[in-house]
Amino acid sequence: MCFDDHVTEYRLAVIGRDYLVTEDIRKNWKKQGVDLLGPIPSADAASITAEQVHGILIDVCESAETMVQLVEQFEMRALPFLFIAHADDVIGRYSPYTLTIHPDDIDEILRALMWQGDDGARH
Repeated sequence: MCFDDHVTEYRLAVIGRDYLVTEDIRKNWKKQGVDLLGPIPSADAASITAEQVHGILIDVCESAETMVQLVEQFEMRALPFLFIAHADDVIGRYSPYTLTIHPDDIDEILRALMWQGDDGARH
């Protein structure tokens, strides 16, 4: 099930490497009703608010220290977030969500973000 029937404009901030979001990725996400903002450098992530975005996608290639800082910031603001990888990244046997052009991958990420409750519990 694609979210294009249910979402008119869903905004997600992408934090990570410059090449994480290609034009093809941006275009296919837009077709599904999702506007990808960024990639935004992790140093600028503190300025992201719930009024600007519905969720945040964090590049798994950020440093561990940076990821911990981001998680703490977003949990305090009850902003839903997920860790994502580029399709070309080899992460290991525990695969994060993958940022691709495929509707099934887009759907999986949106479902995971929407599943996160307002109790501040994030993954």
